[in-house]
Amino acid sequence: MSDVQLAVWGAGAMGGRVARAATKLSGVAVTAIIDSNYERAVAVASAVGAAPFRSLAEAEEVEAIYIGLPNAAHYEACLEAASRGLHVLIDKPLTVTLGEADQVVTAAIESRRYWMMGFSYRFRGEWRRARDIVKTGGIGEPYFVSDNVIEAYESTPDWYWNAEAGGGILRLQSHHVFDRWEWVLGRSVKAVSARTFVPADRDTDLAATLSVEFNSGMIGASALSFGVGYNAPPRVAFTIQGTHGSIELDESRRLLVSTQSGTTHELFDDDWLLTEIADFVAGLRGEDRGQPSIEAGRRSVQLAEAAGRSASESHWVEIGDLDE
Repeated sequence: MSDVQLAVWGAGAMGGRVARAATKLSGVAVTAIIDSNYERAVAVASAVGAAPFRSLAEAEEVEAIYIGLPNAAHYEACLEAASRGLHVLIDKPLTVTLGEADQVVTAAIESRRYWMMGFSYRFRGEWRRARDIVKTGGIGEPYFVSDNVIEAYESTPDWYWNAEAGGGILRLQSHHVFDRWEWVLGRSVKAVSARTFVPADRDTDLAATLSVEFNSGMIGASALSFGVGYNAPPRVAFTIQGTHGSIELDESRRLLVSTQSGTTHELFDDDWLLTEIADFVAGLRGEDRGQPSIEAGRRSVQLAEAAGRSASESHWVEIGDLDE
């Protein structure tokens, strides 16, 4: 079986990581690094033995592509990749708006190629283990989930805090939150209420709170915040409470499961990025490993858009009966 010829579109921090990780996998050849900043493309390409390009149109020897561009660029990039007939791995969010997501899903289906969302948490051992525990009834019937992410970095890409470029905490983090809630819990969000903090000197949100109701009746809450201009250790605190126990996850990749039998501790150190790329390659070769589909990407865009509407209009937004 010949190697998959993979292009990486976006030579930023994540694009560089994907390119380097892909070179460690058998059956994959990183052939192109694409970035409008040609010097940046050259830097990543030289490190992985690929050819640098300024645009996808210039890269001919490509059959699959990873899209890791600023959020607002995803829509056009996806349509171009679909028109080229490429297999696509795209980082969240799929697009900025639901209307764009619908068009991308249609284009992907018509391309008859394999598309996968890069929801990174789905490829981490501790999150997969938590999902298995919920599915097998290990903590009984879940009735509450809390999911908090607090980060701070001295330097971030400018587009992170540019609304026109698709920045802001809701667009950077809520897609992860909504997707892992529905994926881990196996339950659909029915309604969402959100509040955001937008500093006077910026045009997009640095902090947000989310409250949700699931179709099952359980409830959830999330606090998301990003500090700019200084570094601080990232904090993740995820908890599910059920009728017979609880699950906790944190930034150390520690999984705690508490039941009447006591509390168990597990630490994970698997390479989730290698797993993500390997699952993408397996998918385009026809192997179903339960990979996240672009329909799941559309769903997270829908929920993030509902959260944005709730924040701007100050009321709950009903999602409707949209179980996938």
